[in-house]
Amino acid sequence: MPTLAGWSQSFGSDADRYDRARPPYPAEMVDRIARIGRGPDTGSGRSPSASSDTGSGQGLDAGLGRVPDASSGRSSAMGSSRVPDASSGRGSDTGSGHSLDMGSGATSERGPNTDSGLGYATGSGANPDMGFGHGPDTGSAPGLGTGPRVLDVGCGTGIAARQLRDAGCTVLGVEPDERMAEFARGTGVIVETAAFESWDPAGRTVDAVVAAQSWHWVDPAVGPAQVARVLRSGGLFVALWHVFTPPDPVAQAFADAYRRVVPDAPFQLSTTAEQALQSYAAGCTRTADAFLATGEFSGAEQWRADWEHSYTTGSYLDLMLTTGSLTPLARDKVDVVVDAVSNAIDAMGGGFTASYSTLAVAVVRA
Repeated sequence: MPTLAGWSQSFGSDADRYDRARPPYPAEMVDRIARIGRGPDTGSGRSPSASSDTGSGQGLDAGLGRVPDASSGRSSAMGSSRVPDASSGRGSDTGSGHSLDMGSGATSERGPNTDSGLGYATGSGANPDMGFGHGPDTGSAPGLGTGPRVLDVGCGTGIAARQLRDAGCTVLGVEPDERMAEFARGTGVIVETAAFESWDPAGRTVDAVVAAQSWHWVDPAVGPAQVARVLRSGGLFVALWHVFTPPDPVAQAFADAYRRVVPDAPFQLSTTAEQALQSYAAGCTRTADAFLATGEFSGAEQWRADWEHSYTTGSYLDLMLTTGSLTPLARDKVDVVVDAVSNAIDAMGGGFTASYSTLAVAVVRA
């Protein structure tokens, strides 16, 4: 069986498929991050329909109106809730067939690359003028804007980064897998190749740090301090995860086939929708606790957006082939699982509609 590092390093094996198959993030969450990143009283021109008090004194604006969801064209309602007290720690479910696997931003043991591919150094000599307002030519590089400065941790192929850029943000990605990073650069996202824990911000600061399906790969003993190092006072940290529920016949076909080819799988194969949501919500709580324990953050919240996405047999298999449960396996083992799931979906008429929830945890830099 692959080691945990082996699972995490596997996501770049087919970056094109990953970018094509993975759904984007709910538009209201993206807009909320972009709006908060501008800070209070910056004249965003938006009239939020609701607000929430985070207890931080920083004025996190909830903006919970119904807006079209970016991935399905449907409307989705988003709510926020306080993060309950819980003991710190970490743990994750890595692809049971009921939840989208734990993302692209894998922690890597190798050091930072010294060339980002766009003429910017990524190690200790990183250019402090990297579009983040520290030099005279900050708007000249590809992909840079003039809006809130956002660092995308474990940016993968740039799915969230492009959405944030389109919402008016200036985005810099940090990604340990060069294959994913190179794909993101091809879409205009500026990326520095490094594990976040060892990445050198070189004096740069940002208005928001975002980790879209990647924070569970970051060392919890190091990550919050690294965020505090780069995030301005009053800035926002947000970690997001997609959770979804395929129909029971599809989930069962996956679990049964996977047990045949990987009997010692290091993660849970069968969960209900409620169990998956509870697991991810608990992970959000643990993440918040780790940040609050540093004394450098306050105002923890959990956000949630519910939406739907329709799959054909082909499009679901495309998605499934990007998940961490399959990417490290030999082709013959993958084929067993693919055939079982394909037959299950075909027996249902060749498609289904999945119910998604996107969960997020947000904290504010003191």
